[in-house]
Amino acid sequence: MFTVVILSDSARRIFARSEAFFAPFVERGEIAFCEWHDTARDARALSDVLPDLADTITGKAAWRAVVVDHLTPDAIEDRDPENPFDYAGNRDPDLSFVESPHPLVEVAHWLLGYPALTAKQFSPVVVWRGDDGQLHREAPEAEVAGMDPRDQDAALAAATQRLAGAKQQRYTDVAVQYEEIPHEAALVAEHRRLSEKYRMKEVHPSEVAFVCTRPRADDDETAQLRRAWQVGSERDSSRFVERNDYPVASRFAVYDLLNSENSGYAQDELRFWMSVLTLATNELPPGAFQADRVYELGVAINERRLGDLLEEQVSRLTALRDHMDSVIRRPSRPPEADAQTLLIQEPVTVEFDRLGGTDVGVSVTGYALASDIPRHEPSFWANDIDAASARAMQIFRRPRRILARAVFDTRRRARSFLDHDRVLNDIEREELDEELLRRVQGLAVPATTEILNRGRLASLLEEHRTGVARHIAGRMRLRTVAGASLLVLLAWIGAFAPYLIQAADKGMDALLWSAFTVAAGIVLLAVVALVTLEVMRRRLVVRVRRVNDDVQSFAAGVNDGAKVFGEYLTGLATYMRARSILIGSERWQERETLRSRRLIAVRDNAAESIAVQRDILYSLGRAPDVRRINLAMSEVDELNPHQIRSYFRFPTGDRTAVLNDSGQTIAAPYDFITAFLVERVRLFERSPREQLPGGRETE
Repeated sequence: MFTVVILSDSARRIFARSEAFFAPFVERGEIAFCEWHDTARDARALSDVLPDLADTITGKAAWRAVVVDHLTPDAIEDRDPENPFDYAGNRDPDLSFVESPHPLVEVAHWLLGYPALTAKQFSPVVVWRGDDGQLHREAPEAEVAGMDPRDQDAALAAATQRLAGAKQQRYTDVAVQYEEIPHEAALVAEHRRLSEKYRMKEVHPSEVAFVCTRPRADDDETAQLRRAWQVGSERDSSRFVERNDYPVASRFAVYDLLNSENSGYAQDELRFWMSVLTLATNELPPGAFQADRVYELGVAINERRLGDLLEEQVSRLTALRDHMDSVIRRPSRPPEADAQTLLIQEPVTVEFDRLGGTDVGVSVTGYALASDIPRHEPSFWANDIDAASARAMQIFRRPRRILARAVFDTRRRARSFLDHDRVLNDIEREELDEELLRRVQGLAVPATTEILNRGRLASLLEEHRTGVARHIAGRMRLRTVAGASLLVLLAWIGAFAPYLIQAADKGMDALLWSAFTVAAGIVLLAVVALVTLEVMRRRLVVRVRRVNDDVQSFAAGVNDGAKVFGEYLTGLATYMRARSILIGSERWQERETLRSRRLIAVRDNAAESIAVQRDILYSLGRAPDVRRINLAMSEVDELNPHQIRSYFRFPTGDRTAVLNDSGQTIAAPYDFITAFLVERVRLFERSPREQLPGGRETE
């Protein structure tokens, strides 16, 4: 049956040296270990005390538990040295109706439930049939009222017999019946609360065995004689189960463990854990290990088989220790490359379609001397600049897509760098880190942030739109030019009319000369007007041509920005590749550090196991004969925990062990175990005068 082994903190402290013997049975799924928070107080659920139990027994139709405790010297004062399951101060055999302060009792409640509520006590009643044919009852309790409680039971029994004898002389059907006296309602409610608290929601264990060590003591003749007189005497057997509120069906076993300073302690500790392992891997016959009794456990060992097994194991662990030590001491790799060698260029090419700016320019033709001939210039300009702006935004979107694709490719390439680790030593990592720190300053703020700024282009075009429109608004229309010319002509003629009249009086020659002079002035004024209008037209054309120049300059900046972008992304990719080398090296170093720690832990564990097993061999009177085993590098995978654990494993046995002297046999976990001893410990209740106030026995 599947067995869950539950160790207290004190038991776990002496378990490490024998854990390897349990490992094969854990791997085969025959037993499992469950953590026990034996120092937890005010636990409200099973998971607070046994957090792993629910997961451990999941899927198990039936299981049993073996709870192991180690009685340390500082805990002896709280327990009976002869029976470590009996706590000092628990003298009342009646149910206490309180949560036990003792972890061992509490875990028993969590596993088996709180003890059932029994009758408080039974009161004797004499029943007889009277002359009227009716049944009559009478209790003799009044005769013992006020007596010493220690004498009441005997006095009540005597009074009951006397009353029954007296009634038999006169009446028939005389009998003594015992009526149950129930507990108070408050105690019944408290018992219901405790029962609900400790009610297990999982599959209940079929049995729970409690195993505890006790200090081995050399009894003097007086103690041995006293126990001999107790056996078979009128004294009652110990009622520690009732006094400590252990649930029914609890099984108890002790092991007399040598003092840790004794030279044979290592072997005796191994015997103790082999006793626990044998109990955990076998279901004993009911008669050999009964509930509510205390048994002493032990195993008989074939020392030759044990010695051979330990020598073989010491040889294997010695080879493993030496191999691990050689791997740990292996010298590190010398420097191979400097930082500049590691900073391999990662070129990123960025090429834009050549943008001359002509495709997005505005027309510089079609502007005449007046703003409304041969077409309406404000409308023409508005339509032309709108079309140019739309074309510019459409054309300059292509470089943004090209740049986005280049950035994406750079990121993808950077992610591919992370898949490769390069081994660097401390000097190489330091040099590379310093060089990257120097380079990252140039990458912090790229110089290309404004090259593809569409907002800047839109702002530029809007500025030109407003300026040209304002300039066009200041030009004259054809009607204005004609009207102004006519007014100037009339004013000129009017100004020279007196001169012409005076010239006419002087003769035809004078008149013709004067008319020629006036006409020449008119022609000159017309030429000046035309020149003025042409200058205004040319200023407008220059303003419009400036739009195209600025757009072409912006396009040239974008074209030149491809190289700038390429250089920036090349520097960034180179930096990211070098950074990935550094990160990969640090990751490798972390793995190497962790690997080194694991190797050191394996080496130290092997050395500790060798020391323990040597002590056991010496306690057997056998000097270790260590054979030399050479482990090739290919034979040991230092990072394979399963393989490493195999070096610490012992080969399990296929023999049987004798159970006591009954002739029955059980499965022996290992071949060196030849017998399993389960002997009952005779325990008796002590009288009050044998108890000290703390529950200790008097001398």
